[in-house]
Amino acid sequence: MKRPLPEPETQSEPSTSLLLSAPLPAFLPPPGKPPSSHPSKILPNILSSLSSHPLVFAHDDTFAVVYDGYPKSAAGHLLVLLPGHPSIGSLNDVTAAHLPIFLEMQELADKLCKHIAPSPKHPPLVGFHAIPSLRPLHLHVLPSGLVDGPLRTLRHVTTFSTPFFVPLSAVISFLSSSLIPVPLRVKADRARALETAAAATTTLRCHLCKGWTCAPSAGSVAVRLSLWREHQRECPGGAAGGRGAGQVSSLLEWGIEDPLGKLHQ
Repeated sequence: MKRPLPEPETQSEPSTSLLLSAPLPAFLPPPGKPPSSHPSKILPNILSSLSSHPLVFAHDDTFAVVYDGYPKSAAGHLLVLLPGHPSIGSLNDVTAAHLPIFLEMQELADKLCKHIAPSPKHPPLVGFHAIPSLRPLHLHVLPSGLVDGPLRTLRHVTTFSTPFFVPLSAVISFLSSSLIPVPLRVKADRARALETAAAATTTLRCHLCKGWTCAPSAGSVAVRLSLWREHQRECPGGAAGGRGAGQVSSLLEWGIEDPLGKLHQ
């Protein structure tokens, strides 16, 4: 049975975020790990105390920018949350009507990247994990990619350097292609397969030049991570560029069948 189309939101245009026009605070080293709590409570606890929580970098009524408590890059790792849209718990709660919010999120991510790393040596990583470990929805912003971060497992690399990491620009491209406010959906089975493969992988591959690999024969996990970092610093495919406009993701689809027979332009 075909699911009915969702009713359009009463307010499809988000209010303009003050963070887009106001100066950003100085970027300081992360203050440390979040207080011990169940993973399901980490981000909600931050959102409930935006004015006082030590991990909050900046916030307004639309966005909250917080330090990742377990950063994957020494050059900076931030999360962007949506306190003004509590109904968006994951990408599966997003519809084409939310496109204006995600366009503002991209504008804010660009501003953060330029603020924290005005002359990056690596392209930024800006996107979502297909199956996040925390809720609600949060955007990862690494202005200089995975630069010299405290990466201790191969999975720390693969979950940010494989299709399991869904670029924000891919989400925007997908939402922009719809003529009606249909819901987005992550292909969960395929995403879980990618996550499983990422967790089980023994060979590291460079996501920048697509050619470099490091097999188990190179040594222990620590040795391979060290070799991966060394390659990243000098990778010819790692020259800093744009945010990857027009990127696509094989993990996105529409959450309903289109009764009109045509969703896209």
